[in-house]
Amino acid sequence: MIKRSKLVPVMQLFDAPEPLVSQGKRMNTTIAPQALMFMNSSNVRGYARNLAGTLSKNVGEDLEKAVVTGYETVLGRWPHKDELSATVEFLKLQEDSYAEAKQANPRELALTDFAQTLFGLNEFSYLR
Repeated sequence: MIKRSKLVPVMQLFDAPEPLVSQGKRMNTTIAPQALMFMNSSNVRGYARNLAGTLSKNVGEDLEKAVVTGYETVLGRWPHKDELSATVEFLKLQEDSYAEAKQANPRELALTDFAQTLFGLNEFSYLR
């Protein structure tokens, strides 16, 4: 059931069908507000934090294994060679940055950033 006066904003961002008119075909769009929602949503950050905790627990200190597991979990594929090396470098830089800022659990915060980035990819939002 859809209440026409209370549409869900997130669903509208991702091309929910118009409830007032019959729709023969759904459009797929990629627009800036979609990316901003993934970047600024407390829900998405919470999901990313949960995934980071799972990655930390399951792979330990091995960043490459964490990246591969993250890609497999979120995107259903292994990272390409260049994606793997760039992501490991990103994680190291993020972890160092959080450590310099004296944040608690810098590794987990870096993994949270990684997970949130995966959730923001078009590949996560749209099936091919």
